[in-house]
Amino acid sequence: MARGKGFPSLEKVSAAPLALKNGEIGITVKAVGSSPAITTVVMGGPGSGPHTATAIASGTAVATATALTHGTGTSTATALASGSSVGTATAHSYDAGDATATVNTYDSATAEAIAHAYDTAVATATANASSSAVIKAEAIAKGKEVITETQNGP
Repeated sequence: MARGKGFPSLEKVSAAPLALKNGEIGITVKAVGSSPAITTVVMGGPGSGPHTATAIASGTAVATATALTHGTGTSTATALASGSSVGTATAHSYDAGDATATVNTYDSATAEAIAHAYDTAVATATANASSSAVIKAEAIAKGKEVITETQNGP
């Protein structure tokens, strides 16, 4: 887990998400501004598929990205937050599923995207929020389903 808070910046960048192979993880963390807070978590056991968490926060924003892979699937979580917003992205892949959660927040918005993919399913959740909106997108896919959920705030 990587966690950072403060100015001028905290940055850790590892393997590019598209270049990952089974069992590899990628973490990108960037905090810039007066007191941004970021949290990234990537988890997977031996033989698990690639998983990537990216959290970028600026201003006084809070960005949290969690990617968890159980099996040979792929999980990708990306949280981008600026201003005084809060963004949370959670992607969980089970078996050979492909889970992607993406959040973009601005101003004082709060957004959450949750994607769970089971079996060989594909789940994609995207939440975009600005102003003082509160947005949640959740996609849960099982079997061979392909589920996409997108929520956009004002």
